[in-house]
Formats: sequence, C-alpha cells, structure tokens
Amino acid sequence: MRRAIQILFLALLVSTSLAQPKQQRRVDDFLIKNDVIVVDKNSTMQNCNDIASILTNNGIGCKVASPFISFKQKIVPEKVITIAGVAYADALQITVTPRKITIKYTSDKAFNNALNYLREMISGRRIEGRNITDWSETMGLKGGFFDASSELLPMEQVERAINKNKDNDLYIRVVDNNNWRLWCETFEMANPAVKPIAASSVYDREILRDLLVKNRRAVLMVDLITPNKIFEQTTGHSQFSVEGMRFVRAIVEEYVDKLKIKRICLGATSDKIDKRFADFLKFLERENSIEIIIL
Repeated sequence: MRRAIQILFLALLVSTSLAQPKQQRRVDDFLIKNDVIVVDKNSTMQNCNDIASILTNNGIGCKVASPFISFKQKIVPEKVITIAGVAYADALQITVTPRKITIKYTSDKAFNNALNYLREMISGRRIEGRNITDWSETMGLKGGFFDASSELLPMEQVERAINKNKDNDLYIRVVDNNNWRLWCETFEMANPAVKPIAASSVYDREILRDLLVKNRRAVLMVDLITPNKIFEQTTGHSQFSVEGMRFVRAIVEEYVDKLKIKRICLGATSDKIDKRFADFLKFLERENSIEIIIL
C-alpha cells in the first residue's frame, strides 16, 4: 500500500512539474540584479551619463565609474576608428553578454543610434542578449541594416525587424566572414565530406522566403565580397579565383531561386572591388535578371 502511494505521489509531482510554463529567456541576456556600472573607455563622461540616464528612466539603478574598478555587471562605451575591420563614417557595434555590454561607435551620430538601440533592448530588468552591427548612417539613402549573422536569432525577432521597416530598404545579413546562417545546397554538392553548416544553426528558409516576399524593402545580405572563411574551407577556393567565382554564381542563383527574390546584397566594403570580380557580378545580374547590391 505504501509503495502504491509513493508511486501515485511521484506521478502527481512529475505531471505538475511538466505543466509549469517554462520561462522564455536567452542564456546571453543581461539580467539586472544590482546597480549597473557605466565604465568610460575612450569615450566621454557625457556619453556615459546619457547611458546612465536611459537606465535610470527605466527604473534601473546605475552609476558611472572608473574603468580600473571591477564590477559584476557593466556597460562600456568605446569610441573606435573601425567597425568589423572596416572604417565606416557612422557605424556602431553592440555586444551583449550576461555580465557586460560593449558599445563601440565611430562618431557622435553612431553613438546616438546606439542609444536608440539600447532603449529598444531594455525589457524590465533585462537587456536583450544579442549582437548588433549597424552602419546605416553611412549607407544613407541605401537603407538600414539588421545583423542576423553574428548569432542565430529567434525568427520572431527577425520578423519584427522586417515588419518595422516600411519606408526604406533593410539589409538582413545572414552570412558574414565567420558565420553562415542560411542552408546552402551548393556547399553540399561542392564537398560532401565537409559539413560547414549545422542544421541547428540556420534560419528556416521557407519562413525567411515568405518574409522577404511579403516585404520587398527587405534585402537578403550574403557577405561574399570580403574573404569568407567558411566558403574557403568548404570549396577550397577564394571567392575571387576563377573556380571560386563559379561557386559564388551557384550560391547566388540558388538563393535567388529558392527565396524568390530579385535583389541580393553581397556585402559592404570601403575598398575598391577588383575589376574582374566587378565584371563577374555584372554578368550575374544580366544572366539572372536580378540586382546585386554592394554597400
């Protein structure tokens, strides 16, 4: 009898625990438990105070302090010359980890844009854990930018970014120099022995296709005009070699066909593109009746 009661109690305990809703939280969120410290690193005291003001207005305790003091949670603004290895006029990069938020910027305009991002990312006692690289001020009339390559974001987050953008082009980067977030059948055929992309690390292609078709101002961005580590490891060639350009063509044509798009961005660069590669991209445009954009 005692054994039966124990089994019944255990069953009730398990069923109750399974019924509890799971708390939806990303492991890299910046969860605020105590006062947050804003640390000046090659920035200005005014910029630190501006960040502190945003936190305070959201009910978050905040202090501005010296960078030489150790704190459990801190936000570090830093003025830099380049972002992602390239010198853009007005660029920013925000990196969020559970204990530290780094805000890099190249100009006052970029810093103000970073403040706007920070306001959007605050939710109660949590700052959304994600990485942002944005040089929209440099792009001017070319539109805005959304980094979906540095990490795999929830699809809802990508959808919100696309839906919020109604008036200008928005470049959705899914491939950068070190990350490939969109399944590529060309790679499968190029080198079956190498598995550069895990199925768990890519976006759902059908959902992304529907989002791009629904909002024509959203432009897929696949960074292939700067050296790409995954491309070279898989194909054994640089994108700029004769063999490499054949793979670039196959990838572009695959994405254009599978995602039903007429425009694709192949990256951003402040350097002049090699003439042979530029002529190759013009050929791709003519052959596929598409627009290839270089920022």
